[in-house]
Amino acid sequence: MTSSIDRLTGLGHVERTPNPTDRRGVIVTAKPDSAAQAMSFLLPMIYSVDGVLDRFSEEEQELVGRYLEQVSAAYAEHLDDGAHSPVDA
Repeated sequence: MTSSIDRLTGLGHVERTPNPTDRRGVIVTAKPDSAAQAMSFLLPMIYSVDGVLDRFSEEEQELVGRYLEQVSAAYAEHLDDGAHSPVDA
């Protein structure tokens, strides 16, 4: 995590400030220009995905919704079990 934040800081995307309630920590904040740049990249993709969903019938949308709910529940079940990736071992 530290190397990722170091890289983002070096590129001028985020800044670190001391955590006022925990002297050991820092608060990482996105710089406004960087956040605006990211949103200008992400919003067109989000709108495109939303447009794809509009092409499905209501019944198809319900099916997709059920699928995503079940996939999400399956992931959550593994997280609740305390399962860790091999990297965490």
